[in-house]
Amino acid sequence: MNLKEYLLSLRNFLLFSFLFFLCSILLGCFGAKIFPYRTLWILTALKAVCGEVATWKSFEQFLFVIFNNSFLLLLILFFSFFFGIFPILVLLSNGVVLGGLVFFLKGSLPISLFLLSTLPHGIFEIPVLIIACSVGLKIAKRTIGIVLGKERGLRKEIFEGLKFFLIILFPCLVLAALIEVYFIPYFLNRLII
Repeated sequence: MNLKEYLLSLRNFLLFSFLFFLCSILLGCFGAKIFPYRTLWILTALKAVCGEVATWKSFEQFLFVIFNNSFLLLLILFFSFFFGIFPILVLLSNGVVLGGLVFFLKGSLPISLFLLSTLPHGIFEIPVLIIACSVGLKIAKRTIGIVLGKERGLRKEIFEGLKFFLIILFPCLVLAALIEVYFIPYFLNRLII
């Protein structure tokens, strides 16, 4: 199966992952409104980690972002055969955090500044996350088929997902990390100054 055929085979999983991620963002917004202290606690913990990383040199930040994102995607790939629970949790947690972030920043940060600081790398990072979770759900479906005795070829499914990750998703993560670490701070500094 070539890469184009593989991507086409993901279309139903992509649609589900995209819609589920959108619902998770909305859930994050509503959750932040109903339970603001819990959401603030999560965002404060993330801010502490990001604040620590922000003190590092740019190249160290770049390597950290690539390693962190790549490791997450590989976990999605290799833990998907537990009936798709892990990709679902990844979509849910990322969407809820993003929704909470949007809720708390909407009044304190101009929309243009928020978009400039998130959109350039988010254009790559979010689709990569959704596609990776779709790959994970495809692996989960094959696993369920094997358990039920209707399908075979789990090893081939994982190999194709890994190949897709290395050829398509990993370069997108590198590009997103470059934008996040080198270009966004430069443009934000120019905008603020």
